[in-house]
Amino acid sequence: MYGQFKSKVECPNEQCKNISITFDPFSVCTLPLIDNSKKKIEITYVKDYIYTKKIYLTFGMDKDYTLNDKMS
Repeated sequence: MYGQFKSKVECPNEQCKNISITFDPFSVCTLPLIDNSKKKIEITYVKDYIYTKKIYLTFGMDKDYTLNDKMS
């Protein structure tokens, strides 16, 4: 499989407004294997509902893990 990864970087300075777009070619793309021994945990973090973007986090935990395991 051949392709290109597209990356876009925007200048955080409001006066600058520069945008850089690059394409990096690849011939091999490694993908993670599905691990059925883990469960998928999804968290949405919102610091301030109106003024900030939501942050979405996804990670894997052991299927038998509970929050009580960490609190004790």
